[in-house]
Amino acid sequence: MNSDLPETLEEACARLARREVSSAELAQAALDALGEMHIRLNIAARIEPEGLEQARAVDGARAQGRPVGPLQGVPLAHKDIFRRANGAPVSCGSKIGWFDPPGEGPWLAAATAPARLRAAGAVEIGALSMVEFAVGPTGHNASFGDALNPWDPARIPGGSSSGSGVAVSTGAVLGSLGTDTGGSIRQPAHFCAVVGLKPTAGLISRAGAFPSSATLDTVGPLARSVRDCALLTELAAGPDPADPDGDRAAPEILSTIEDGVRGMSLGVGQGAFLNGVEPRIGDLVAQSAALLGQAGARLQTVDLGDMAAISTAGDTVSAYEIGRTHREMFAARPLDYPALVRVRLAGAQTISKDAYRKGLNARAGWRAWFIERALAGCDVLILPTVEIFAPAYAALDALEEDELRRTVARYTRLNRPFNYLGLPSLAIPMATEAGEMPAAFQLVGRPGAEPLLFRAGRAFERLVRSRPPRPPISVWS
Repeated sequence: MNSDLPETLEEACARLARREVSSAELAQAALDALGEMHIRLNIAARIEPEGLEQARAVDGARAQGRPVGPLQGVPLAHKDIFRRANGAPVSCGSKIGWFDPPGEGPWLAAATAPARLRAAGAVEIGALSMVEFAVGPTGHNASFGDALNPWDPARIPGGSSSGSGVAVSTGAVLGSLGTDTGGSIRQPAHFCAVVGLKPTAGLISRAGAFPSSATLDTVGPLARSVRDCALLTELAAGPDPADPDGDRAAPEILSTIEDGVRGMSLGVGQGAFLNGVEPRIGDLVAQSAALLGQAGARLQTVDLGDMAAISTAGDTVSAYEIGRTHREMFAARPLDYPALVRVRLAGAQTISKDAYRKGLNARAGWRAWFIERALAGCDVLILPTVEIFAPAYAALDALEEDELRRTVARYTRLNRPFNYLGLPSLAIPMATEAGEMPAAFQLVGRPGAEPLLFRAGRAFERLVRSRPPRPPISVWS
């Protein structure tokens, strides 16, 4: 479309600051690109031309010498799961749309994280497609159509933040906020070759994000580079009285992100937990770890065991909370939920409150156990993000419902334990070969370890590429 469009947020912000381009010009280009990519890949829930007025306001402030914020008027779009202060409709990927779940919670306020990016100078040009109510890791959407992978439109892009992953990968927008309850940011990062952060629980406010699983949900950024993802994290993070669990101070990440990994201890995960990982995925993770070792990290193997008890506890908590959120609406409108979600919600009804409470009460103990076992001798763990490359939609659609459910469960298997434990996880695209589909490793650390994760991720990025990956379908092709 336009080979001169910026490839990263940093590049876009620098051009804006130097007045080589106006925010309005970038916003118009992004609106055009988002419209084109939506036609080809089905990624936009809404396209909002009124973003041009926001962009012109930023340009006016800059012309008058007033501060415009570190994001300088760059256009963004986020997953259509955030309540908007202007009252715009929120689909949550479903024909049902937003409904207020029973009880109280941080999701009932206008969304804090997007508001913080707007306050930092971002312009919003739309909302991006997602799996219905964030319940699914593939990109399937029976309500509005499936999002397509820009590396191969026959294949899944990952979910549930599918539109965010595709839009960022193609350059239609250069950053996006998604949500992650069991991999919903990291899976699109893996399948679409972008960087995605599931932050430490409580780091980025969940206020105004529709709840999937109220105690496991996290809000985090997807971006085309490690530095861009770090920038969005710094700007979106911090305590928020609208989220009772949002109590962590915003970290300083960019100040140390170029410090490299020399002297850092990197744990290379092994054990039964990784059984089922495709050999090529395993080889790529091993090669990535070796590169970081050559850059100065101290490598050690870490046997994670099978993680079965942690995985079961996390699945129990997640399923019960998802079921509780949807209980009344599911009873009233069951046929407006797609088949995979119906199966998930029906299964949630079989989980007892006692089992749920046991899962919640065990969480702190399992976190302490995991940190002592897996992280006692290292700073950061490196693991596969997803155990397979992106499968074709047709292959999944040909499966019987029970087999499809079991197959899809594999995609979250390496992710959900870290939601349950509240640990940060950063997905980084690996150095795949020409003709291969993308794949990412994930870096996992202690609570609050985001600066270390980004340091290691940035060190790897510097080793393997000078610019972000460009898929065959993009704004530059």
